[in-house]
Amino acid sequence: MDKAISYIKENANTEKPFFVYLPLAAPHNPILPIGKWKGKSEINPYADFVIMIDDLMGRIFETIEAQGIEENTLVIFTSDNGCSNQADIPMLQKNGHYPSYIYKGLKGSYFEGGHRVPFLVKWPKVIKPNSISDATICTTDFIATCADIIGYTFNEAEAEDSFSMLPLLTEQGAYKREATVHHSKSGIFAIWKGDWKLIVSPNSGLNAADKKEKIRKVLPDNMLYNLNADPKEQNNLALEHPEKVKELRQLLIKYVLDGRSTPGRIQKNDSIFFLWPQIEFSADVTQDE
Repeated sequence: MDKAISYIKENANTEKPFFVYLPLAAPHNPILPIGKWKGKSEINPYADFVIMIDDLMGRIFETIEAQGIEENTLVIFTSDNGCSNQADIPMLQKNGHYPSYIYKGLKGSYFEGGHRVPFLVKWPKVIKPNSISDATICTTDFIATCADIIGYTFNEAEAEDSFSMLPLLTEQGAYKREATVHHSKSGIFAIWKGDWKLIVSPNSGLNAADKKEKIRKVLPDNMLYNLNADPKEQNNLALEHPEKVKELRQLLIKYVLDGRSTPGRIQKNDSIFFLWPQIEFSADVTQDE
């Protein structure tokens, strides 16, 4: 953090724009709040960790403001996954804090609690204060957004899954993301398009040791949820909507085989070691409990 602040001070008023990527180690495992933040929350170490991050981000904003560059500096604060299961969730909930809010799952899960995270942006010269978007975005969109801002054009083999978020930030133009793909820590894939989310082959994951993930119960090959009507992902609609299962499954297969989700020339994947993209769609799905 100190180096990031020094870098901002050194580059704030130079002729060229500067870029800082600050991947904070907290709040993440191991949960180790330091110094004055230990016990600060009076809840548990994870809550202390969160307060520590709030303070550190406050220092970043104070530095930017002190350099006189606040109006035209873009600051993005987000995370790449949900809350750690090491955070003592019961204790947090006992104190009125629900890290995943209403959503199912935590970090590493293919459910919404594993991926739906805060995404906060500040850019006073460009972004209207207190503006909100309900668009589904992905952190892969960072690279296309930065390219859009500086006027860089990608070649065919760059940013194959990145869409510029600049139209959302400026409220001008169209954000072109068709669907969003994500996966669990064991490589189980899901695809989200519009109100619908499909989780495919949930029994097929491999853990970090490249071994079959142990599962508590066998799940249906397709789990389909309407996130608008059922944000908690409690009602699998695969049986009721086989046409939607087919649509989303085929779109996911297309992305894999095309090596991209953006328009452009087909790109070769580094590897395709799983079987489900090569399997014909079948309406023979089973309902989960």
